[in-house]
Amino acid sequence: MAAAEGSGASYWARQAAFERGRIALEEDRAADARDHLSRALSIRADGLSPNDECVERAGILLRLAQSEIALEHPEVAERLLRSAAEDGVASGRVTGRYLAAQASWINASFSHETAERRRLLEAAIRLGRLCGTEEGRELAQKAEIAAKSIEL
Repeated sequence: MAAAEGSGASYWARQAAFERGRIALEEDRAADARDHLSRALSIRADGLSPNDECVERAGILLRLAQSEIALEHPEVAERLLRSAAEDGVASGRVTGRYLAAQASWINASFSHETAERRRLLEAAIRLGRLCGTEEGRELAQKAEIAAKSIEL
């Protein structure tokens, strides 16, 4: 890829692919979104710290999972959401924790086993609180309500 030869070009190529995927997802073009987001995921961005790379990957994986959900591929989406949560936590960053909370929250909706659903909701609660943002607290509250509705 010629654009990736310049300094920082791979970062911008990844960002462009991610934005195309995000826009396609918003426009209900899930297959196009999947293609763009898969491309973004395949590009190794130069110059990012390992922590920032984890945040970037978590964000891409989360959107990619959303495209797979829209394409009615829940098994693929579940795997992507697990990876997004792992990368988000591994980042050690506020944004990464929030992305991990989102991934856990969404993944909980796929779980048919009560114990696994509860575990995912508890992860969403914990990570939502840990990120320390208003959005994180709101997500934690939604997950708490959902967790309380589960009967063991």
